Amino acid sequence: MTVRRNVLGVAALGLAASLVFAGCAKGRSNDNNDKAHNTNGRHTSTGGKSTAKTAVNYTPKTRNVSMFAVPAWIGEMAEIPQYKEFAPKDFKKGGINDGNEVFSWQPQMMASCAGDTINVAIANPGPDDHTFTLPELSVNTPVPSFKVTSVSIKTVKPGIYDYYCTVAEHTKYMHGTLLVFADNDPMCGAA
Repeated sequence: MTVRRNVLGVAALGLAASLVFAGCAKGRSNDNNDKAHNTNGRHTSTGGKSTAKTAVNYTPKTRNVSMFAVPAWIGEMAEIPQYKEFAPKDFKKGGINDGNEVFSWQPQMMASCAGDTINVAIANPGPDDHTFTLPELSVNTPVPSFKVTSVSIKTVKPGIYDYYCTVAEHTKYMHGTLLVFADNDPMCGAA
């Protein structure tokens, strides 16, 4: 009974995360005026250099992001009878990842313009504690198990920033990227 509940819980979590990630991958956001994608649906960047010929009066925005700490593969799953056959060999007894856990942040990328504030609501539906750490912007927030944690990030200067979990066995897999565009970048509405 416990195995069935664990399998169903992991499957439901995976489905929820994939639905959220699918929405993010298609460029949906809480801001209908967000211009984070060109007409082909691909991200473009000028590498922080302005391509605008005229000054743009960008008004900083508050962006809201829902994030999840998703268990992609945890060592305990290798012992669930229904998964034993499909468990990656590295996670099976004696494998190089025996006992390790693979979590990921979903979404694994966020984008904003310099001056924006990003309010991130991080849901951690599992029993492991995490951190949401973005050292370049002085963010190091504990993300306790079975809780939703809120963090507010003020994006001051354009750049590419990495965020990750500092729990040793999670760091290798649990990371993402925050792209901050210059306020005069076409991504922020410059012509």
